[in-house]
Amino acid sequence: MSSLAVKMRPSTFAEVIGQDAIVNILSKQIYNKAWKNSYLFAGPSGCGKTTMARIMSKVINNSDYPPIEIDAASNNGIDSIRGIIAEAQQTSVVVNYKIFVIDECQQLTKSAWDSALKLIEEPPSHSIFIFCTTNPSKIPDTILSRVQRFDFKKVDAEKISNHLKFILNTQVKEVEYDNCAIQTIAANSNGNVRLSVQNLEKCIDSQTKITCDLVNNLFSYISENT
Repeated sequence: MSSLAVKMRPSTFAEVIGQDAIVNILSKQIYNKAWKNSYLFAGPSGCGKTTMARIMSKVINNSDYPPIEIDAASNNGIDSIRGIIAEAQQTSVVVNYKIFVIDECQQLTKSAWDSALKLIEEPPSHSIFIFCTTNPSKIPDTILSRVQRFDFKKVDAEKISNHLKFILNTQVKEVEYDNCAIQTIAANSNGNVRLSVQNLEKCIDSQTKITCDLVNNLFSYISENT
């Protein structure tokens, strides 16, 4: 059974929380068929970088066929980039555009970035590359100057709180809650939507009513701020 965080992951631009400016730009690019060959999505964990990349892939290709995702934390060498280059050169029989999402790209080695630079400068036709990072300071300047960069921000607590209430009201109606408990979860998520939903699910699994006492007992770090 999928976790609540996976189940509630946005699948459309309209469902993305707290990144309105980025959604507006990307939506217009896609509407005008003016998307770029290479992007950098930078920002803290849990703010929607990979989710946005998946939504872009879905809308551009008008298909639920997923993008090709590479975790650079465990595939950070030149061979991984060479594999992407080889894959990008081949025309897809399933979708119009091959979209590659390279997560935690700050982990790529120098030689891997050198190969990626060639890929970005001379991108294969019908290929799009989205590099995602939590640490843009580690990205070489030669790459930064050749991609379109979007900086994702932490989501404010009020928006996270409203999102958690929406989940409770639409997905788990049998669970009651106190507003202060939901606000406390949101306030202590550090702008991380995924973390807030994960913590909400812990509360749901624990009791049929989510109270401030329950939240404080489950998450010791929260009690210090309440």
